[in-house]
Amino acid sequence: MKITKTQLRKIIKEEIAKLTEDRGEHITGIKDKVGRLEAELERINKAYDEKCRPSREDEYALSPRELTYLIQDMETRNECWEMSKRRFETEENMKLLADQLDPLESAPEGGPVGELPRGEG
Repeated sequence: MKITKTQLRKIIKEEIAKLTEDRGEHITGIKDKVGRLEAELERINKAYDEKCRPSREDEYALSPRELTYLIQDMETRNECWEMSKRRFETEENMKLLADQLDPLESAPEGGPVGELPRGEG
């Protein structure tokens, strides 16, 4: 079975269009993930500030030394430690997604992207 030049061009154009659509969907997916992670980071930071930071009253009522001890005590609580860990992991995931998004967005339309950075584990 022979393929004409016109048919071959059509097939190539269709395949390039699929690649472009797939890249666009991938970019949209990454941006959606970043948005969800930003919201999660905001929730973590708010909870951390409420549970792991001294109140305004404490900040004004305590001496600098007492305040330092209070902050150290609050930050070493298991709950605060877990929130710090989640915050760090969320920030790392956001950084990885940004590192993946840059080459996808900057690659020429229909051109090769190359290997994207991957997370550990």
